[in-house]
Amino acid sequence: PPLWVTRRCHRPSANHHCGRSEQSSPCRHGCICPPGTGPGLHSHHKTTETFTCIRGRFEFRWGDKGEDSLFLGPLDTFTVPPGVCRGFRNISDEEGVLQVLITGGIHDMQDIEFPPDVADELDSIQSGLADFFRSTGLAFKAGLE
Repeated sequence: PPLWVTRRCHRPSANHHCGRSEQSSPCRHGCICPPGTGPGLHSHHKTTETFTCIRGRFEFRWGDKGEDSLFLGPLDTFTVPPGVCRGFRNISDEEGVLQVLITGGIHDMQDIEFPPDVADELDSIQSGLADFFRSTGLAFKAGLE
């Protein structure tokens, strides 16, 4: 499955922008995931994510290697604090929808880290792909600290 998820941002007010350079207010996203898709393990330095399943069924994994897991169905909610590796996948046969509330810190590319094995996986797809993503500001050190 792909390593990404399509997101449609719903801003709570006209003044709110996800990823601002100063302290931001909560940001609410709608994550639309076709069957079998969702983001791989990653962590956020400063932001907390609260996921509520709207449609479908999702498997959430967390921990440095994704060793813990749980399943969310409609209206189930799961919160992940900063610094904890997390990833999820739509395990239903229909398009899944999650509401994601992001709070604390700044939600931008400098807030996200991936475990080192994600860099290895990218390089197995295409040599140098991990370095390309590093050049955009992504880091592959989650779970090492």
